[in-house]
Amino acid sequence: MKFKKSEFVIDADDPFKGDKLERKKSAVILTELLKSIDEPFVLSINSPWGTGKTTFIKMWASHLKQAGFPFIYFNAWENDFTDPMIAFIGEMQTEIVRDLIKNLPTAKKYFEKAKAIGENVAKRALPVAIKIATAGILDLNEFTEQAIAEFSEEVAKKKIATYETDKKMMLEFKTNLEAFVKELSSQNGLPLVFFIDELDRCRPSYSIELLERIKHFFSVRGVVFVLVIDRSELASSIASHYGIINTEEYLRRFVDLEFALPNPSKKEFASYLFETLGFASFFEKRQNEKVELLQTFVKLTNLFGISLRAQEHIFLSFAILIRTTSETEGLFPILALFLIFFKMVNRDLYNQFINQNIDYKAVLTFILQYSEGKKFLDDEYGIRLEAELVCAYAEYQEIDQIINEYGEILQNNQKLSSAEKQRIRFLKNLLDNGQIRRSNNLVMRIAQRIALSENFTQTTRTET
Repeated sequence: MKFKKSEFVIDADDPFKGDKLERKKSAVILTELLKSIDEPFVLSINSPWGTGKTTFIKMWASHLKQAGFPFIYFNAWENDFTDPMIAFIGEMQTEIVRDLIKNLPTAKKYFEKAKAIGENVAKRALPVAIKIATAGILDLNEFTEQAIAEFSEEVAKKKIATYETDKKMMLEFKTNLEAFVKELSSQNGLPLVFFIDELDRCRPSYSIELLERIKHFFSVRGVVFVLVIDRSELASSIASHYGIINTEEYLRRFVDLEFALPNPSKKEFASYLFETLGFASFFEKRQNEKVELLQTFVKLTNLFGISLRAQEHIFLSFAILIRTTSETEGLFPILALFLIFFKMVNRDLYNQFINQNIDYKAVLTFILQYSEGKKFLDDEYGIRLEAELVCAYAEYQEIDQIINEYGEILQNNQKLSSAEKQRIRFLKNLLDNGQIRRSNNLVMRIAQRIALSENFTQTTRTET
């Protein structure tokens, strides 16, 4: 069992092996798009946090490698402690690039020139950044309005004096970078693909600086940048830096085309979370409960229509519930999952039920308010949930009375359809089941564990 999703291992020979979210179709479409691009280009892959963007990108990158594309993968969040120019140049010295240019001496020559210029650009920017951070004044006693004004004037004069040099260096860098890429793609004409992942997790100032570097220094023919982002998160980050700003217009300055990664089906996403959060090992000896867990999760997600992010939160809550359950105890996945969902969508009504201020009938009425409510309650899993809710606080005599009432309905109501009769018979048999009858205090036990899970806060955001 894990609290963070494990990193997916990509099979180099079959990149989409184990593709739980069925993303291969998107990768094939995007690959064909890249083949048609012969100009400076920035593509953004947009999808909410937690929906497997990084896994998709790594699968796609492996697929591109098979197709002959040169590519570089850059995790922006892991590099936001330094100038993006330095980080980019450093990443371009990875083993992938070294392998690409080892038999291309001309490409290597241009790369070394671009690298030297890029390092020089970063060095020239560093002293100014340090001075600005301290207002250029190390003695705090001199930290006066006049001193700051004099320093600002000094910086402005120096920047004006070096303007032509800086502009020339930028052009030289781009010229050598374009020549390098041209040599790199001389054999198959495919562009260099530069993946930028986790940009929305970076410091706002770093995200903005990185986008500016791409625009001014790396915008050359033969290079395609792929920004892997949660657009709403990145927009919020930019807004926090600039204040009130039209973030849509701002991002359009940098992105030529956006691709919204299709959301997986609820069944696919449930299987994906089950695998990546390590549920499989726990359920090796609980195969029946595994089926119940996945089936119930999908049905309740359809019933309540919750977001992908909320779905992951529910799986994490269930993970904590599992960790506090002994091997000899039953999990009762249908009831446990429902209670977690119930608390998320209507905490007030949930608390009333847990505190026995309302009975199971009020909960069933709540479910029926949803468009999928009746369909869910007529399903096998809905009927089993109803039986467990009936037994939640009822004594044996009360359960026997309910069973007798259902028996009378079957005997006296001739207008019942065959499906309705079948449902009541199934419910009667479940209520007569010894295990369910013994679940008298089960709701309270599960509720206590759910409450315990809320005392934990996941502080590390994971994206796989």
